Amino acid sequence: MSVSGGLDSTVVSATASRALAADGRDLRAYSAVFPYLPEVDETDRIDALTAACGFESTRLRIHQSGVLESLVEYQHRWDMPCGGPGYAVERPLMARARADGVESMLDGQGGDEVFGYSPYLIGDRLRRLRIPSAMHLARNLPVFGGRPANVGELRWALTAFGVRGALPYGLHVRHR
Repeated sequence: MSVSGGLDSTVVSATASRALAADGRDLRAYSAVFPYLPEVDETDRIDALTAACGFESTRLRIHQSGVLESLVEYQHRWDMPCGGPGYAVERPLMARARADGVESMLDGQGGDEVFGYSPYLIGDRLRRLRIPSAMHLARNLPVFGGRPANVGELRWALTAFGVRGALPYGLHVRHR
């Protein structure tokens, strides 16, 4: 697993380590570290995460010249600029994992979505005729500041996210 010291990696690592442990398998972390840039280096957080989750960790020092070299290599290989600087960090981690015999990798991308909300879940619930569940979700959306929605707000949430969200995609396209 590609691990940083951030929230995304923490959520995905904790979930993956429990799931793999239940199957009797181990998780191994691969992390980029930047000891020459203490303001961005997350070594201490990575140490805390891997210790808490109980898995081994391999750290690779990513040097500034390596980042530029990696981005230039990408441009030559694909004849287009790299979509983001993450490639320069992820590529050496993936190469090291591959050399260690790793066949698949997880990363923490999207792990913070655990703390997000999807108001269109209300529409999914309505489509499945799970009316009480849809009402509960609509009544308790975070946009209402932690208090239950009043009747007007509930009507708005059910219409905006429930009814409109439940409509098939093709109707949305035709409406536009």
